[in-house]
Amino acid sequence: MPRARRTAIAEDLRSRLSDQGFKLRADGETRFTLTSRGCRLTLNFERYPEEGDPFILFLAPSSGPTDRLHYWILRQVFGARDEGCGSVTERCAHVLNTHFADMLKGDFSRARIYDRYEGRVLDGLEKARSLPATDPIHDKIRAFDITWVEDLEG
Repeated sequence: MPRARRTAIAEDLRSRLSDQGFKLRADGETRFTLTSRGCRLTLNFERYPEEGDPFILFLAPSSGPTDRLHYWILRQVFGARDEGCGSVTERCAHVLNTHFADMLKGDFSRARIYDRYEGRVLDGLEKARSLPATDPIHDKIRAFDITWVEDLEG
């Protein structure tokens, strides 16, 4: 994907976020950072975006580690579904503005819940890959129903 396209995607996401004054900065060829007073979003663009979303997104307090909270895992932990329509930036901004507005404003108190699940989600995904495609666990993962973790562990 050309750099101009990556920049346009990052700028489009910035423009759709609730008014927190996010500033866009390019951090190399494939990494962009959106920073406000309380939050930092890092977009790492994938080399092969045709297989899914064109970037991996991380959220962090503006003064914390850059790759603190992985967006997909956050969505799993808190059951944050998108509406499935519109561009990737429309869907992502909707989820951020609706489910993670507190974090966009700098309140990361829910991160402790994320911390309890992060390793379990990653380990569970490894186990889920070995299951048949028809296993109901896959449906729960796609539906952002975190009970799939307990189902696998049980």
